[in-house]
Amino acid sequence: MGCRQLQIQDCFHFSGTQGFESRENIQRRMPLIQSSSGSLNYDYQGRRFSKKVYTGTPGNWALSNEYKFVYDGYQQITEFDGSDALQRSYVWLGDSPGWVKDGSNCYYYIVDGYKNVRALTDSTGAVVAEY
Repeated sequence: MGCRQLQIQDCFHFSGTQGFESRENIQRRMPLIQSSSGSLNYDYQGRRFSKKVYTGTPGNWALSNEYKFVYDGYQQITEFDGSDALQRSYVWLGDSPGWVKDGSNCYYYIVDGYKNVRALTDSTGAVVAEY
């Protein structure tokens, strides 16, 4: 997915707070954020391409969920689970989000004049989330 591991240790800066560890590369981008309960991986353009969630206790963690994200340019268009089964697909209207299909449900984005998502509605027009 366009991500490669660099072997040069000097290219990374490690920091950690409250159980999280992040790593910045030479361009000050974070290709990895992780904690004991999960990790987020980013490609060279700063797009998150995977998320892993772990459950358990220290020393006994097990992967419970994995998500993979696919983009068209900077716009996320699909989300898959760890078995590569489609979970969600996203439709964009130019550079504004249009709607998301989550299983058999379809939700529509309500955006303001600045293209910020303000609400999410279901197929009946009922508001299901406000931001």
